Amino acid sequence: MLSYNEFTNKIKEEVQNRFGDGYEVLMHEVRKTNLGLTETLIILQKPEGENRISPQFYLRPMYQRYRNGTDMENLVEELICAYADCKEKAGNIMTDAGDIHDYERYRGRIYFRLINTEKNRILLEDVPHFEILDLSMVFYILISEEMDGVSSVMIQNNLLKIWELSPEDVKKQASVNTPKLFPAVVKTMGAVMKSFFAGMGQEKPKPESKGVCPNEPDVDEIFILSNLKMVNGFATVLYSGELKAVSDRVKKDLYVLPSSVHEALLLPADSSVSGHELCKMVREINETVVSEEEVMSDQAYYYNRENDTLKMIEGDEDACVEF
Repeated sequence: MLSYNEFTNKIKEEVQNRFGDGYEVLMHEVRKTNLGLTETLIILQKPEGENRISPQFYLRPMYQRYRNGTDMENLVEELICAYADCKEKAGNIMTDAGDIHDYERYRGRIYFRLINTEKNRILLEDVPHFEILDLSMVFYILISEEMDGVSSVMIQNNLLKIWELSPEDVKKQASVNTPKLFPAVVKTMGAVMKSFFAGMGQEKPKPESKGVCPNEPDVDEIFILSNLKMVNGFATVLYSGELKAVSDRVKKDLYVLPSSVHEALLLPADSSVSGHELCKMVREINETVVSEEEVMSDQAYYYNRENDTLKMIEGDEDACVEF
């Protein structure tokens, strides 16, 4: 079995042979959220004056598939097919995108996401951001939307200089745009379970106790908060009024759990499980279930209904978000 370095060299060589002299196959490092510098393979069409758009293929997942028994030839074939598909889509996106330096063209498509601050210290050096509890608000330009996701570009410090804007200007615009571009969706855990079992042609099983487990709140008092796309939906916890609406519905304060970057789990704060136990549970789930790239935080948070504030359960006691 090839080592990782041997694998990357081999797959680069095989792809180059398949494309021939009209293309240039290169290894490229990109900084990916939570993962730091990550190696990718890119395929560029010659000559340089022509269209040089290329998708980036992450090699670590491919190497893991190779280790699990996938044949190298099959991986190369999949990569070539994916390149053809992605290149066509990328070309359409770039045609639609126009000049990204034109702020007025894009001001209505600037939105924010949340990422983990500690895991992304180096990345944050190059982008405008605002630290919020143990997270950071970063900004993107929405380029296009598809059924299964979005195409977007992270805003770098150098783009702000071209736009002649401050980070505060971008934050103000993103705070207006984001709830409109990615409307929040709240569902009860009971409704999600019912939908899941209905899709399987089964009835939802009746639990022996009222809750999901003994001493836990009713499934209809556990909520999932995300956006319509269910992509990077944890950012919805910062939408004005969203946590307050759920809290008013159950007439209790809330625990806010980051199940991933894509969604938040909300449950009444009077459950028998303590906040510190929930923090431990979040950490264990992140270590065993959630992929590293999709980890939002090892923290659990507490929403105070009366004060309309959000704070970490563990960590800086004075730090909070005021809505």
